[in-house]
Amino acid sequence: MQRVVRLEEILMNDTSRDLFLEFSRSQFCQENVEFLIDLAHYRATIDLELKEQKLKELIRIYIQNSSPKQINLSAEVRDIVLGQSFASNKFLEKDVNDKLQMCENEILLLLSQDVLKGFLVWPEYLDFQRKSTRLHHSKNDKK
Repeated sequence: MQRVVRLEEILMNDTSRDLFLEFSRSQFCQENVEFLIDLAHYRATIDLELKEQKLKELIRIYIQNSSPKQINLSAEVRDIVLGQSFASNKFLEKDVNDKLQMCENEILLLLSQDVLKGFLVWPEYLDFQRKSTRLHHSKNDKK
């Protein structure tokens, strides 16, 4: 029985994440993957001033209508996310995190349903998996 691969696992590994980003370009949805990567960087930011700047960039680049790399959010989620707290620049941490989580959930679902299936049979990813499996087995053999 073959193990189920989750998108979150792919995004946590630098090499598989880069491959997924490359594959997403061929599927014309790279902005969704780039958003998830930038969202992870935002969440890892500790400096509050820098974090607020990154939040504004996330909104400007990915979430606003007609943004340069507008992600595929439903109108309902986009309206909620762009509601009063973002429009008025009142950044309440919990409110922001809840709204970003809504975006992340919708993008993860979209990518998992549509893009992941093609990626898992993409020759470059299969080659990466074979190499990773061999490397894992050779490390275990040395123990």
